[in-house]
Amino acid sequence: MIYRYITENTFDAYSWQLIENKQKFISQIMTSKSAVRSCEDVDEAALSYAEVKALATGNPFVKEKMDLDVQVSRLKLLKANYQNQIYTLEDNVYRHYPAKIKNLLKRAEGLKADAQTYQENQGVAFCMELEGKPYTEKKDAGTLLLRLCKKEARNIEESLPIGRYCGFVMQLEPISYFSQTYVVSLEGTLRHKIELGEDVFGNLTRLHNYLEKLPEKLAQTQREITATEEEIQSAQKELEKPFLQEEELKSKQMRLSELEKLLEIETKQESGQCEEMKQEEQPEFEKGNTEPIWSADVQPTRIFDYECTK
Repeated sequence: MIYRYITENTFDAYSWQLIENKQKFISQIMTSKSAVRSCEDVDEAALSYAEVKALATGNPFVKEKMDLDVQVSRLKLLKANYQNQIYTLEDNVYRHYPAKIKNLLKRAEGLKADAQTYQENQGVAFCMELEGKPYTEKKDAGTLLLRLCKKEARNIEESLPIGRYCGFVMQLEPISYFSQTYVVSLEGTLRHKIELGEDVFGNLTRLHNYLEKLPEKLAQTQREITATEEEIQSAQKELEKPFLQEEELKSKQMRLSELEKLLEIETKQESGQCEEMKQEEQPEFEKGNTEPIWSADVQPTRIFDYECTK
């Protein structure tokens, strides 16, 4: 069996309070629950000699001070996290979100223009221009496109124009060292990159399907713009909220200051009493004489240096 003992009117209560806080943090992780706030462990306070002495004598002010130390540390941590969240929200509202909306609006305009270009240039019959020559047969065009990818992609360091398709300029991109895949970009108002494979007809299908989905990409971008605007409004509301525990923190700090002054006064009074006791118990010496002067009715005894204890 394992037994745990706690001694009344000692530092044990404060130590167990620290363990309780640690267990709360551990439970948030072990139960896969998302923590409401970020937090750091509260370090164990180092007691002064006066505090240890007062604690051993059962001074209620010391226990109250220890409890307030933990509570004030926790509230200060909450306030610091609140301020960090405020700084993050301000950065999002005034810098990040406006820049994001600006980029999304630019992308939406480009998608709208490219979708219109595709609608104007797509025809009933297939047509792709490669190396300055038009191809109306998918097999011929797909075969040449794959051949260009295998021949040029590993030898170029920047985009290489290879033809046109549905009003877009086709450019071959340098092959990626990590992905080792062929990439062709269709450049209109925006540049659209499409990964290709080893299938002759499959590559043409990928190009066609990407252009067909331009209206969907435009709708998705517009939804992102709306969502970002809603995030700005939500962040502005959060900025208006004050720190809810501000009054509690101030009151506990005031009480903690009062307790520190009381304990300091008690310590000075006890030190003064100790000095008085020492002076009363030690005999007087004559000036220039190291031997003590005794009265006639007092027998000489050994002199001790008394130590003050309460």
